[in-house]
Amino acid sequence: MKLVKSICAIFILSLLCSFLGGCMHFVSRPAEAPVRVVTHINITYENGNIHTQRHYEDAGKMKQVLNYLRLIDPYGRPAVDPEIIGGSHFHIELAYSDGSSKIYRQKADRYMQIDGGDWKTIDPTRAEELSLLLGQMESD
Repeated sequence: MKLVKSICAIFILSLLCSFLGGCMHFVSRPAEAPVRVVTHINITYENGNIHTQRHYEDAGKMKQVLNYLRLIDPYGRPAVDPEIIGGSHFHIELAYSDGSSKIYRQKADRYMQIDGGDWKTIDPTRAEELSLLLGQMESD
């Protein structure tokens, strides 16, 4: 009889520990961060007297621009200050669902700056892809 009581006590304690452990999982779970998505993209292009603007809300068009930004891969500091260099200039603003934004600046198909940070060098061949992409996509 003592053996049966011991087994029952161990079984009840095991159930209690399992239950409390499961409850602790829910109690100590950190709050999930809200999902932040791009709601629209504004792009301004300047080169001398040429000035154009694009606005995208279409998911397919935004995906193409976002893919470009993911693949551009800025690296190293430029030898000259891009602010004094002439040539094309892209200003790309990503607007997010939480009201925040992210700004990319691309200068002379050679340099990129993200959110006012340091200018970085980019591959000129890759940089030309943005011009081609925007030449094919009209604003929404």
